[in-house]
Amino acid sequence: MTEAMQTYEIRAEARRLLSGKWETAVGTVFLMGLIISGSGAVGGILLFFAWLIILFVEGAVALGLAKFFINLAEKGELVFEEAFSGFRNNLVKAMGLNFFRSLFVFLWSLLLIVPGIIAMLRYSQAFYILNENPDIPIMEALSRSAVMMQGQKTDYLLLQLSFIGWGILCIFTFGIGFLWLSPYIKTSNAVFYRELKKINTKEEKASE
Repeated sequence: MTEAMQTYEIRAEARRLLSGKWETAVGTVFLMGLIISGSGAVGGILLFFAWLIILFVEGAVALGLAKFFINLAEKGELVFEEAFSGFRNNLVKAMGLNFFRSLFVFLWSLLLIVPGIIAMLRYSQAFYILNENPDIPIMEALSRSAVMMQGQKTDYLLLQLSFIGWGILCIFTFGIGFLWLSPYIKTSNAVFYRELKKINTKEEKASE
């Protein structure tokens, strides 16, 4: 990442932050995964309703986990209850953000896979932004994410690709390894957002 932490530094920082907190992180991510899976089963009778329920729950989970892991990245703390904050606060916006972000990525993917990937990278910070700015409209969260990610998409993509090796190894553990890999990735992404804010703050001050 330009003027900030490199990919290997972000991952090292994530491991440091998770030290002594793996049980809470793994347990929380696992539980939220069960909630998403369970929501699909509840609506499984009718595919359309299953899709709506999953969309609803995924948005709330994404917003809650954004708060959960950004708190770890910025304060070094994990508060289990924060993972459920998306169900208590901004529930409608969380669902709407998940819907429109997924829609935009899907529409860009209809052109070619590359535009779809770029769209995914462009809107990757939207839930962190909504978490810190709960009063802004959904489209504003997406717009701010797009602005923040200008010139940073390659760095974010490289960070995601750096976990491929671990993902392959997790397959040989019959998927059990993903219980640890998932919070590792989410913590790294939260650290990336933390550093991204620093870069944007410097640029804003420089432009004043």
